[in-house]
Amino acid sequence: MYQDGGAPTYDAAAAKSTDPVYTSYTPFSFGTIGTGLAATDTSLQNFMKKADNSVAGEMRDCGECHVGGGFMQYYISSADASKKFQYNPDNRTDYRDATFTTVNAFNTYIDIFGLDGLGYEPTDHNGVARTAAQEPTYDAKINDFAETGVLEMDCLSCHLDGYDWAARRDQVRKGNFDSSRVAGAGFGTAVSGTNVTYDPTKVVAVTDETTGDVTYKLSANAGAKILGTPTSTNCASCHMAEHQVDWKKRGEMWKEGNDVHYGVGCMACHERKPGTAVGKTGLVTEVALGQCDPAKGNKSPYDALWNPLDGAAFKTCEDCHTPAATPTWNTYGAAQANQAHQKAGLTAILLQAAGEKGGVATKSHIDMIDCTACHTKNKDGITGGAFVDGTGTDLEGRVALHDENQVSKNMNNGLALHWLGGKLYSANLLTSFFWRDMNDFGYDANLDGRAGGMDALLPSHVAKINKINGVEALSVDGIDAAEITARQTMLTNGLEALTGVAFPLKADGVTKNFTPRISMLTVPFKATHNVAPAAEAWGKTSVDPTTGALTYGCNQCHADNGGFYNGAYPVNGNISWTFGPNQLATFTKVNGKMDPSEGHPNIMDKHGKRTVAFQLFDPATSTSLTDIDRSAVIYEATFKAPAAALTTWSEAAIVAGAVPTGCTNSSADGGVSTKGHILKIDVQKNTGTAEAPVWVDQPSRTWAVNGEYTSIDALIDGVAGDATKPGMGVFASNANSFGFTITNAGGKLSINPASGYRVKINSRDTDFGPFGFGGNAFAATKQGTVIKGKITNNEAAGRVEWVGYLNQITATDSGIGIDPAASITTVIADVDPVAPGTQVFTTDSLVLNAADAQGGKGFSTYTWTAVGGTATQDATDPKKATVTFTGAGSKSVTLVVKDEEGKSTSTTKSFEAVVPQPSVISWNDNAGNLGGTLTLTGLPANTQVKVMWGDAKYNIYLTSGATTISKTHTYLAAGTKLIQVYVYNGTAQVGYFYKNITVDGAN
Repeated sequence: MYQDGGAPTYDAAAAKSTDPVYTSYTPFSFGTIGTGLAATDTSLQNFMKKADNSVAGEMRDCGECHVGGGFMQYYISSADASKKFQYNPDNRTDYRDATFTTVNAFNTYIDIFGLDGLGYEPTDHNGVARTAAQEPTYDAKINDFAETGVLEMDCLSCHLDGYDWAARRDQVRKGNFDSSRVAGAGFGTAVSGTNVTYDPTKVVAVTDETTGDVTYKLSANAGAKILGTPTSTNCASCHMAEHQVDWKKRGEMWKEGNDVHYGVGCMACHERKPGTAVGKTGLVTEVALGQCDPAKGNKSPYDALWNPLDGAAFKTCEDCHTPAATPTWNTYGAAQANQAHQKAGLTAILLQAAGEKGGVATKSHIDMIDCTACHTKNKDGITGGAFVDGTGTDLEGRVALHDENQVSKNMNNGLALHWLGGKLYSANLLTSFFWRDMNDFGYDANLDGRAGGMDALLPSHVAKINKINGVEALSVDGIDAAEITARQTMLTNGLEALTGVAFPLKADGVTKNFTPRISMLTVPFKATHNVAPAAEAWGKTSVDPTTGALTYGCNQCHADNGGFYNGAYPVNGNISWTFGPNQLATFTKVNGKMDPSEGHPNIMDKHGKRTVAFQLFDPATSTSLTDIDRSAVIYEATFKAPAAALTTWSEAAIVAGAVPTGCTNSSADGGVSTKGHILKIDVQKNTGTAEAPVWVDQPSRTWAVNGEYTSIDALIDGVAGDATKPGMGVFASNANSFGFTITNAGGKLSINPASGYRVKINSRDTDFGPFGFGGNAFAATKQGTVIKGKITNNEAAGRVEWVGYLNQITATDSGIGIDPAASITTVIADVDPVAPGTQVFTTDSLVLNAADAQGGKGFSTYTWTAVGGTATQDATDPKKATVTFTGAGSKSVTLVVKDEEGKSTSTTKSFEAVVPQPSVISWNDNAGNLGGTLTLTGLPANTQVKVMWGDAKYNIYLTSGATTISKTHTYLAAGTKLIQVYVYNGTAQVGYFYKNITVDGAN
């Protein structure tokens, strides 16, 4: 758009990219404006060849819904000192005040709607047949803002009851920008872009009696229709009605009987919360809603208009249905959902948080699944977009067809799920398909200055070639291989003539090296409307009217082909598709250009570390599109995670796991960016010592490959005689103090840190696959399960295993409705059975085990505590603990169990800790009989001892002060006997000893 700024530039000597700063804000020139302004004007021809959209073009197209202001009224015309490009009201100029001397992206547009703005409609609004001269030409034209006016903020498009969106659109498409506001409000009729004839019943002329000046005011009836709060009908005009702008993304979102919020209207949620700050500066750095901005929902990496303001002052589901405190905003009597969620088992702790892979549950369904994922349910007959067909125009003239029946689908089965920030959201999967250059080498198909294949053909070029040949978008009458072949030939012949740039030739010197193919991009657009009541939501419970028994709704989702997280998704919609091998091209390769995918690269896994890749076809063999399983959008075929080369600094060489392949600017099977490949290395330097290192970040270094390299030697040394294909000279030595070198290690790239440096591969920007670092970047990582016994080793290697595990889960497996029980099962031997309580020695370590709190079901937590000691829970088995006591006395151990629903119970075992006795008693069992010899040693000073033999007999022995004595005894039966010895000195007891002995009798 501007002469300066633009794309980052690569500094090969410094091995890094530099993002240029805007300074003059001079519009990019396609040439000087000619005097005749004819379509054949050189400057206009240059624009037509290189651009398909512009500000003036968006005002006619996108402006049908956008309320105006911003870049539809102003352009940045001067520099914001020392800052990169940003929207600053102080540096803007109204287009009506601008003096443009060049053809540029602000004042020039491609004619896609024709003279009267009706595209290819057969008749005008009066039913009069239109002529070919009125249809779109796809030529470049100058927009004279003095004649058209601009799209100012049209307040009444929201705030006037009965605003006519279609009347405004009709004028916008003709370029009658100023007068479109009057037409939409119904206050008069547009005469030209800046002139109108007012309706005297709505706009009243008032003449000043003194000066004779005439002013105008609204009549009382017209003024009464201006509302402070917009009506939902006005919102729906752009966002929700069938075939409107959001219809293709999310389907019909606002139909009576299909959303529980229909009665309270759009602004019930989109009105701002009380006390919200209002932005007044217009700077992007001020994160506050402007005076006229409604609050909008939370951001998505695919369709948010201005991320910093997503969710600002917006009333979420939780704000009204599960508020943490008493709301200060109007909740419109919203039902409180906490109790219902708990009753349905949705608050039970059964799920693993993002980043957790070991089978440890810390989250509930409510934590991990957005409200709309369960409550957004479309009834039969609700329609939405399946495709945007970029191979031709719609009837209205727009250069992609997205508002007709053949590219739609029944939204009753039209929603899937996707991860966003570790949480599941409902979405419509909208697939756009378009023509793409697959010539593989040096042709710049869209003249954007970057050759090398995979360019998307400009839609305006495709539309013009279609018009010349009398054909429509492919989807109009179904798509088959023969039709695609014919279109490929038509585009090959037409594009060369249109752009004036000859195709390169193949090796035979005759055949044109240009093969346009169809490519597809699937984007999940969040579905947040058509909110169903609890009785219709996923996972709803039911109660038997006779018995009152509660039935959980787990099997509505957790079942084969349940339709929530699994089951075939209707990718094809209403289109009839057939095609031949190599007529379609894979959209891209994700995860460092390793995994082919038709999905948007921002479709991340649960952990936010990898893109979930999925394909709608095999470009080499498929003849039809695949209705992918819903699970393919949320789970990878093989679970992987970043490996050490991305996560750990290395002072040792990082050697690629594979030879470099495909280090070219494009690929015959598609899936490669036109920007080439990037290898980016992060570096740290040790500024301390070897013994006490201090690692300091250094500039990351980047190698950008923008040519065709067929070998590792060419990558490192460059292609001899071709200055456009230099090698990794900057990395060949450490002369530039980058901190590393890159060398050839047996045909593989090796990143070698210099002494005192360490490196890792940059995880965000590096294209691992082409350079052979794919295996270094990611490693297969299994996902552990919470509910055990469902799959082998309680862990899944990828999507199929994981979905199989999910499909088996039941409420009983999850422990829902099963009250926990606390039980310590270990029996502790009593060291003194005669004394009351369970006696244990103070030196003992007691290993205690608990029974499973729910009989092997659910997910309970176990908490061990000890009074008078410590309880250490086992690291791998939480049902086990080791207890030690401190000192003698009464002690206790308590086990508290808490189940996934938050229900808890406990049990306590009591002990008497005693100091261990010295080793006084020994027993020598006789061989062959029931007798033996008792020996007492180390007795305290004494006069007599009493020996109780454990068989109801005892003896008293006078000792005369002996500290060692031996006595014999014969038992009547074998077995364990408790011998107890009481020691007296005079009449005072000075000692007590006991020991369990074994009498064999058969030895």
